[in-house]
Amino acid sequence: MLLLDALHRRIGISIADINSKIRHNEFMTITVLQLGKQLDVEVVGDGTQGVESLCPVESHRPGAIFPVLKPRYAFELAAGEIALTTPPIAASGNLGTLGTLLVSPQPIVALATLIELFYPTASIPSGVHPSAVVEAGSEVHPSVYVGAGAVVEAGVSVGEGTIIGPRVVVHRNTHIGKYVVIGSGAVIGYDGFGFVPVDNGILKIPQVGGVQIGDFVEIGANSCIDRGTLGDTVVGAGTKIDNLVQIGHNVKIGKNVIIAAQTGLAGSTILADGAMLGGQVGVADHLRIGVGARVGAKSGVIGDVADGDTVSGYPAMSRWQWLRVIAKLKK
Repeated sequence: MLLLDALHRRIGISIADINSKIRHNEFMTITVLQLGKQLDVEVVGDGTQGVESLCPVESHRPGAIFPVLKPRYAFELAAGEIALTTPPIAASGNLGTLGTLLVSPQPIVALATLIELFYPTASIPSGVHPSAVVEAGSEVHPSVYVGAGAVVEAGVSVGEGTIIGPRVVVHRNTHIGKYVVIGSGAVIGYDGFGFVPVDNGILKIPQVGGVQIGDFVEIGANSCIDRGTLGDTVVGAGTKIDNLVQIGHNVKIGKNVIIAAQTGLAGSTILADGAMLGGQVGVADHLRIGVGARVGAKSGVIGDVADGDTVSGYPAMSRWQWLRVIAKLKK
């Protein structure tokens, strides 16, 4: 909305007109130079070129902005074509001289802003879908949306602006902050996996803790976050969790952590602020992944990872050590 407001002030197009033109695929009288000023990026080439849409690089066409973010995608642009790219790619000359370039040191941020402009997010209504169940004894802010077939049990609190997708189940003793997004089919606050072998079978350890979800967290579809045994499982503010992620009981996740799909965190793991886990990572119980640490896809973490370290492989080790191991295995 900030970009739309700025466009309205600078070029006199109302927000309603912009959205209407986008919905009806009408040409928008916005030039590359005007967009460049709003995005605070360099424009190389014909700044008067009109922009009507965005498109992927494989569908490039005149009048549409498309991202060229890696050298292997660079090609000589035709007249009227507009590429969003990085300073090194622009300086390489591989995009030619006929097209127009938006050159940004943070092209992903610029692309996200452009997508917000050309494809504005439809507003989500507040309220509870007729097929959803919100039990008495829960505290759900009036602005919250609860999707079709979702269940919010008693003893749950949900903060302002949160979206609970279709068929999500939120169990008792769960606190969800403001502006959280929970994807379809996710389960929050079910029993942790607490069992111990005994002489005559397997004993279940009762799980009587809860779950704390911070503000601005996103939880992907069909992900599961187990409640704690005695205390709480915690997900810090701003953390983004992909689809099909399993977070065990008593796990403590810091702020602005990124967890990719099919990752599993065993019980009592700690992920410090800013940690990043690739897809299909497995983390053993009672470990600590440090501040800003990175774990490569498919890694198996069986020991602590220090602040700022990058590890890969199984067992997870320094990324460079892992690459050397792979190189030697090939020989």
